Amino acid sequence: MLLELSVSTNWCVMNHMDLYRLYKEAKYSIAEPDQPIVDAIVQLNSFVRSVSFKESMNTYRLSRSIYAYKEAMLVWFITQQRAGVHYVFSVATCRDCGGTGNYIDSWGYPHDHCWQCGSSGQAKLYFFETTLPSGLTLHTPVRSAPGEMYDMIPTYDRADLMSRVKLDQSAIPSDWQPNQPGHDLTPAQAAELLNRVEDWFWGESFPSIYQRETAHSWDRTDMFAYFDYRLYVGRTPRQCVFCGSTDGHYYHHQSDLLDWFDYRCKACGDATNFTGGESALESLTQPASIQQWLAKRALFSTIGQAATETVEF
Repeated sequence: MLLELSVSTNWCVMNHMDLYRLYKEAKYSIAEPDQPIVDAIVQLNSFVRSVSFKESMNTYRLSRSIYAYKEAMLVWFITQQRAGVHYVFSVATCRDCGGTGNYIDSWGYPHDHCWQCGSSGQAKLYFFETTLPSGLTLHTPVRSAPGEMYDMIPTYDRADLMSRVKLDQSAIPSDWQPNQPGHDLTPAQAAELLNRVEDWFWGESFPSIYQRETAHSWDRTDMFAYFDYRLYVGRTPRQCVFCGSTDGHYYHHQSDLLDWFDYRCKACGDATNFTGGESALESLTQPASIQQWLAKRALFSTIGQAATETVEF
């Protein structure tokens, strides 16, 4: 049960250096990403672009974690010389001007040109295309690509200040388009895939003794990216969790670990102490994959009192 994972607050907190050591040990000793791991990362990578992913109100941290694991997998294949890397570009409608060639700034002022696309309405987007041994290709935006990908391009020279310009000039055109609709996953399915990937990357060294306050939202240190996210566990049925009424709203909650919605009528909407709502949260966390995800984080902290806001539908 969910609440059985709560522990007293008198637990040891892992300091920053210990956490960094665990992260480095895990990063440089990961096992070969076998096909189940590759499949899991591919599914999660698609999930980031899905409708169900956007149901959560804490998508940034989870997407950052998924992309971190994706990068770790690709770098493993690259460093083992078992993957090919090409520098490619695709042409898409410019997001800055919406394809009109006329940029509208944040103040609403229209301009007769667009700096991003040269007023053409079309923008070139550059990616590293990595081909795995299975033939599967994955794409990484150039701005977030690790150095290992640059090193796979023979014509790229880090010492050449113009090398990036030359790299763009040598890019190969690709029919691949970014931001394609992703495949939906249920919270239980997402947790199952995340468990699989985390077990592969961390092994027995998963940093369960951890205090979220040590990793501020602006801290982009790599080690936090791999596990510092909240798991979205879904919504309760559309009836008040206190009295069963169907005249109400969904309320958003989050704790140190979880992100969820429950339904409350207007009369019960002020019950912000969450008394009586624990059973609703427990019902959302019953799947075995979610329980397994929580068990790995049993020492993070107590579930705590959730923050609440109204979301109307």
